[in-house]
Amino acid sequence: IFTARKTEALEKVESIFNDLSREISLLEYNVKWDYNLSLIRYPNDIRNISRLEKVLNTARDESIALGPNSIYVFGDKGGRRAERSQYVLGLIDEAIQKDKFELFIQPIVSSKDDKTPIYGEALLRLKDHNKNFVSPGEFVPIANANNRMFGVEMSILNQIGELWRANGYTIFQHAGVERISVNISASTLQHPDFVTKVTQICKKFKFGKKFLQFEITEKVVEENIDIIANHIKDLAQFNISWAVDNFGTGYSDLSELLKIGFEQVKVDRNFIIDLDNNDRNVISMKLIADSV
Repeated sequence: IFTARKTEALEKVESIFNDLSREISLLEYNVKWDYNLSLIRYPNDIRNISRLEKVLNTARDESIALGPNSIYVFGDKGGRRAERSQYVLGLIDEAIQKDKFELFIQPIVSSKDDKTPIYGEALLRLKDHNKNFVSPGEFVPIANANNRMFGVEMSILNQIGELWRANGYTIFQHAGVERISVNISASTLQHPDFVTKVTQICKKFKFGKKFLQFEITEKVVEENIDIIANHIKDLAQFNISWAVDNFGTGYSDLSELLKIGFEQVKVDRNFIIDLDNNDRNVISMKLIADSV
């Protein structure tokens, strides 16, 4: 929060962070800091003390959304975004508490004919109080920045469970789908209640064998490999299928992924494009090429 002119404040802050962003030696490691900063002008942006917390939270979220090493300057446009961000966060909380997200199942089709469904991907949609859809591109970053993804993704499982309890395989087989894939975020995997909550949901709805699939991006797998290995063991009794998405964008060891229990790999299309014919013939495990 600053009282100086905006240009003066920016110059000072950029000078500080230019110093902080330099790589330093710490013991045997080279360390480089990432930073996010939000600038709020007082009293222009905070005319009412009751808005202080909302403004601070939104300024933080906007800075994070810009990515590492960014500076967000809160202003008139930011003020409107503050109100919108808090409104959408309220919608998310309400949807989590009352399971008010709308569930859509998107068939993922075979690359051989672009027609035959392989499985279905669970997608959530959020509506505002006027029944208009809120774009996932808007509400997902807000949920991420405010630690709501665990609630969002457990809501997906609950809604899939309600469909399963009412219809079993029937409603899904009608669309040629016998497995539903749910994207699982890093924050959900790291949540202390992940195994407990998934266990409760699986016991409640008694899903069919391999009906549920948890899909995790390669980057998240690499950063949480030990956590995921433990989760696969802890949830083994429920016959959940585990899949890696965007494989080829990181440095994962395929044999290690298979060893800990992953059954399917969705290969990033750029990885496939870069392979020559000989490389393609060598790959013998079950691969699903995403968008190829």
